[in-house]
Amino acid sequence: MLSKPINGWSTVTVGDFQAHASYMHDMPFTWLRACINGLRYNMPASFYIEEEGSSCIIVSYDYSTHIIIEDRDCNCALKTIEDLTLADLAKMLVNDIKEHFEDWVKWYVFEDRETDQARRRIELKGLIDQAEQCLEKA
Repeated sequence: MLSKPINGWSTVTVGDFQAHASYMHDMPFTWLRACINGLRYNMPASFYIEEEGSSCIIVSYDYSTHIIIEDRDCNCALKTIEDLTLADLAKMLVNDIKEHFEDWVKWYVFEDRETDQARRRIELKGLIDQAEQCLEKA
């Protein structure tokens, strides 16, 4: 789902869809919170992708995931991926963040001091733990 972040960019892959996400949005934190809330409260979750000029929103619930793609001219397209649940996305997200944990701690360039990164490390670990607990109950 998420490639290793390099120079403020990560490739998001969902099915045959790909987007290049910018550091302008703190994805690991907001996306884990979306997973936790969606799984905990049985509601749809959305995941925003900033591509610096275009954007996407992934919405997942039940047995479908929908991707709203907005290009630089504000034209929108919809892509639907059947049989991909929020739990599936959450598992992929947790695994990908854990695989490159320190890179995701340093992802958000607006918080680059060591004290920021120490706080982010603790908070990100806590969000991963919460998401894993929600997945166990899903």
